[in-house]
Amino acid sequence: MRLSKPRVFKLSLGATALACTAAFGTANRLHADDVPQKDLSPPAAASPETPSAATAISDPLAAQVQTAIDTTARRFLETEVHTPWQIVHGLLAYRRDYVVKQNGAKVNALNWVASGPVYKEQPWFEKMPYGAHAHPYNNVPYAFQGHPNQFMAYLTMCDLPLDFKFKTSSSEMATISDFINGAKMEVNDREEVTWTLWFLSHYIEPDSQWINKDGQPWSMERLVQVENSKVVTSAACGGTHGLFALAYARNAYLETGRPLGGVWFEADQKVQRYVEEARANQNPDGTFSSNYFQGPGYSNDFVKRIGTTGHILEFICVAVPLSRVKEEWVHRAAAALAKDLIDNKAAAAECGALYHAVDGLSIYRTRMWPELDPARRARTAAKPVSATPSEVKPTAASAAAQPGGSVEQSNGRAAEASPR
Repeated sequence: MRLSKPRVFKLSLGATALACTAAFGTANRLHADDVPQKDLSPPAAASPETPSAATAISDPLAAQVQTAIDTTARRFLETEVHTPWQIVHGLLAYRRDYVVKQNGAKVNALNWVASGPVYKEQPWFEKMPYGAHAHPYNNVPYAFQGHPNQFMAYLTMCDLPLDFKFKTSSSEMATISDFINGAKMEVNDREEVTWTLWFLSHYIEPDSQWINKDGQPWSMERLVQVENSKVVTSAACGGTHGLFALAYARNAYLETGRPLGGVWFEADQKVQRYVEEARANQNPDGTFSSNYFQGPGYSNDFVKRIGTTGHILEFICVAVPLSRVKEEWVHRAAAALAKDLIDNKAAAAECGALYHAVDGLSIYRTRMWPELDPARRARTAAKPVSATPSEVKPTAASAAAQPGGSVEQSNGRAAEASPR
């Protein structure tokens, strides 16, 4: 086995948080994604900016999407106030460029997280004899990660190199390689594997096999098989995270050039089925169903709309080839989501819904108009970007020149690569 080259608001934690925790309790072991969360303040006033490159693109949606992303970026979280779960969701959306406030000053969120912060006297990361892991779920919703490897899965969108370091509770440094080893050693049949699949799909080969710390044999195929067996509509956030992980893993497999078979074919069929479910249940205004994949539904609540539409768009944008990303129904979804974020920029929002919405728009933007951010395409969004025969593909040398660069490969399917 070898490691693949890495491809490469203000929110109060006061009465609202306590009310949510008290109402749901901890005995039910609710996870962070499964409960309501507190509100972000409206964005700070914009500073004068140069015209966006998106305005030069003939499709007006490019400028609208860019405006939505930029406007939402001004809802700042604060390191002294907000939780690890909330801040990591910001990293999911804005990757290496994410900015938070520390004692009123703007700082790079990734650098701050890597410096070894603590939350309520508990560390973000822990070093283990067999690797490292993010602080496990502690029965407090939206404090630390709500699912095994959730933080590391979301950090894949930063496309960090294997030697990127985080300071741990013991003041030791843990690399991405340490977290990969920790995920492999700790995976088990008792806990969810969704985010473990997402995380490991980014860094190790689809045919990887290993023995966990309990002496049990595991493999990427086994992770896919477990995820295939799940009932989508009973999973967190309508099942969108599991579908995202399956699509992400399937895309990694397709990059090997091998035909789909076995669990990989089942994953592909499941992904395709729920793409069509999303399209069939789409609302006339372009938003996706407020009931996720359970049937049609429309919500008058802003946070509910961006939560469901954002999560589903995020999945769609890694699940379909570029030809389908360009279809009118996906265009309408991105337009509706961008408009909602702009029109409601002064409305309260919560981190889960807001940042998954931005992530969906970010992946859509990178696939539709990669010229808006070439570095992001090569460094932080390589997998969700597909190449077609008509697109200019980077050479191995030019890809290597980019931080974490990788060459996009065609899988020969429908004359274009599957997005990864």
